[in-house]
Amino acid sequence: MVRISKEIEGRWNMEKDPRTIDLTSVSIGACIVSVLNRLLKRNDISINDNFLEAGGQSLHAMTVIDELRDRFGIEISPVLIFECATIAEIADRCLTEEEEFSV
Repeated sequence: MVRISKEIEGRWNMEKDPRTIDLTSVSIGACIVSVLNRLLKRNDISINDNFLEAGGQSLHAMTVIDELRDRFGIEISPVLIFECATIAEIADRCLTEEEEFSV
């Protein structure tokens, strides 16, 4: 499940400029890659890599979740990270499930 924080949702409703919050699968994927590269002291992880095969573990997943919450105001379940085949799929599911949740 993915949830948008009320603070971020309020900014979306109050501001007309779509550039205010860059909530796209590309930006979410880049955030995940950045966090994982930083945690694992690597620079070769890409959005096409599998989170677990790249070296991600449950504590890394929690750090990614915290970063996504802080940067984009979204809440995701740790299960989502481990269900997806690639980091790109995690990013896509963040948006897809957020849309389903907000309907």
